[in-house]
Amino acid sequence: SVVLEGAQRTMAMILFSVVMAASAFVFGAMAAHLPAVVEAAGVTAAAAGWIASVKGVAQTLARLVDLVFGRNLHPINLGRLTVAVLPLSFAAWFFGTAGVVTALAFSILFGITNGLTTIVRGAVPLALFGAKGYGEVLGILATPYLVLNAVAPVVFAMIVDAGGLTVAVGVLFAVGVLAMVAMEIMGAWYRRGLENGP
Repeated sequence: SVVLEGAQRTMAMILFSVVMAASAFVFGAMAAHLPAVVEAAGVTAAAAGWIASVKGVAQTLARLVDLVFGRNLHPINLGRLTVAVLPLSFAAWFFGTAGVVTALAFSILFGITNGLTTIVRGAVPLALFGAKGYGEVLGILATPYLVLNAVAPVVFAMIVDAGGLTVAVGVLFAVGVLAMVAMEIMGAWYRRGLENGP
């Protein structure tokens, strides 16, 4: 496949860095606070425990489905689908009726986007930039990902303390929308690069 070069490569790397950094913040926050967020969807603490664990099942099944059926799906399109599910999971939390169905929908959708993002992190840079310097590209992209993933639980807890859980989840929804928008722009940028050439 055609890979991006020059200014197109630089812009695509910036946009994908935004996608991954925003995703990292959400996943980092939820790694520590998922049960509390699930419980706030309107279920008991006991139910929140098993519903939160459904996330792990969903992320594994999502990877298996991609392995079996996603062979012909371009990594950019897989990325667009995956990142779009991120804000969708929080939309389900916000707009669903309080109870088990909403909590399950959130946990399943969040598990899907979490599981597939691990594939997207490796596949999209390879499609965008090619095998040459692939390790260096992954290293550059990993830095903001790791930093935001590490600080997210503390930042999320501070937001909860300051404004409540609903506000904090709203921040995650907004960050998810940012990731989705950046991914869509990057996909359009990639298509433009293919049409115009390097």
